[in-house]
Amino acid sequence: MTDSGTMQSKNASQTMQNASSTQLYKYGFWVAIIGIAAIVVAFLVALVRLTVSGDVATVASAMFAAIGTLAGAYFGFHAGSAGKQAADQARDTAENARHKEALKSQQLAALARENHPDQVDKILGML
Repeated sequence: MTDSGTMQSKNASQTMQNASSTQLYKYGFWVAIIGIAAIVVAFLVALVRLTVSGDVATVASAMFAAIGTLAGAYFGFHAGSAGKQAADQARDTAENARHKEALKSQQLAALARENHPDQVDKILGML
């Protein structure tokens, strides 16, 4: 496969990955919202049914723990996903630079075999 073919497949893969991560953000947001709403509804039902303040405090602390867990998981996932995306982009940039340097090395080796010092200097000037 040529360098341009490799680049096209990487770009297509990255586009599909960006689309799927956008959908994950959207669905993850709604899952978190529905989970928090369910916890709040359960808390309100418990407030109406319970009369002892100790029982209400127990339910409230469980509700706060569950909401904190859902929110932490949602935002933690996004932070990790953003870090992975930045790392992937840095890796792609480094790979592209490596491919360019490898191409220069191949050109220099071919020119050195053919004994064209003026063209070797021209390629080295591109560095």
